[in-house]
Amino acid sequence: MTRRGGLDVRTRTLTNGLPIVVAPLPHLHTATLMVGVRVGSRHETTANAGISHFLEHMLFRGTAEHPTAHEFNLAVEELGGTLHAATRADFTTYELTVPPEHAIEGLAILAEIFGTPSLRNLELEKRIVREEILEGVDEDGRDVDPDDIAHRAVFGVHPLGAKIAGSETSLSKFGEADLRAWHAKHYVARNAVVVAAGAVDPDEITRTAERCFGILASGERQEPSPFTKPTRGPRFTYVDSTGSQTDVRVSLPSVGEKDPLRYATDLLTRVLDDGMSTRLFRTVVEDTGLAYETFGSFDPYEDTGLVVVGAAIEHNKTASLVTTVLDLLVGLRDRPIEPRELAKAKKRALFDLTAVLDDAEGIAEWLVMDRIFELGESLERIAERIDAVTLDDLAAAAQRTIRPDHLQVVAVGVLPESVERETKRIVQAFR
Repeated sequence: MTRRGGLDVRTRTLTNGLPIVVAPLPHLHTATLMVGVRVGSRHETTANAGISHFLEHMLFRGTAEHPTAHEFNLAVEELGGTLHAATRADFTTYELTVPPEHAIEGLAILAEIFGTPSLRNLELEKRIVREEILEGVDEDGRDVDPDDIAHRAVFGVHPLGAKIAGSETSLSKFGEADLRAWHAKHYVARNAVVVAAGAVDPDEITRTAERCFGILASGERQEPSPFTKPTRGPRFTYVDSTGSQTDVRVSLPSVGEKDPLRYATDLLTRVLDDGMSTRLFRTVVEDTGLAYETFGSFDPYEDTGLVVVGAAIEHNKTASLVTTVLDLLVGLRDRPIEPRELAKAKKRALFDLTAVLDDAEGIAEWLVMDRIFELGESLERIAERIDAVTLDDLAAAAQRTIRPDHLQVVAVGVLPESVERETKRIVQAFR
């Protein structure tokens, strides 16, 4: 048993190598059960792109105990909860939040998709996933999702630049044997973690996990393909797509979860955009009226990350928006940040961290990520690292990320030729 930033976290590793992590939060009225698997789109190749996401879908199709999708979902929902899953670049999660009295039953159902998936109705599920893929393309089959295009612009042919759902072509090739082989390789004890958080009994959870997950093969921890070199910028990518607005993404590759500048980069992004009083919203919305809303985000992966600024705007405003955003980025990089801005960013980051203690789902997700990435952090230690960030650290993070050779700008919409030329000129002139 360990104390991790005010949390009572109990960890046991089963004989097959599967870690079981339990965070009892008796003051809550929910129990969250989450299983994380170290597999996602960046573990794939061009030939099998999207297989992790498709397998995630297929695991809802039933198990030996509950052979159909209806029976499986009914069993889950009769407990009072709903099973959610998400495939990301670095890992996949399965999460079930239920009344505490049903935590043991819920954990047993989660174990079924690891031990005895039926993988039924493969062609039917392909039709469903195909509809999901089509949401990001136009009638000519071209990719028009600005976030997918932005990732491809930054990461190029590396799997981080691929669409998590894959393509219609790759989807069409998957057979049951492919899915079972992928499941057998990745859904194994040493490549996964089981977490329970909330009003749960740690001993009961551990006994149930041992009974239900102890049958899993040990397997091996899977390592993703490393990422070392982003696509060289500055570069502007324009995709002509009919609509009432143009979607713009200004993207910069950045640092990963384990980098010493990880929290400085988070705070730097918060100075740019974390509330209506920050630089981005004030400039783009309140002072200029360029957009109705805008966002700035920092998404760290295991060994790299991505800072993105985005907005949807009237087509003719594209060059003005890009100019404004690039000026804001230059300001972060080349001019001193006010101590008051850093203090506010820290306060909001620390509040978000503290608020996790009232959220079983938030605790479970944090514990999954901590184990998947082998970070070994506590909430207390994270708070200390955030509080220790200095103005010099922010400056170092800005210099590391806001670079001309990193810059990728994407516009998806309908640009007059003059606006396209001007936007391209602005991007290529960025220094």
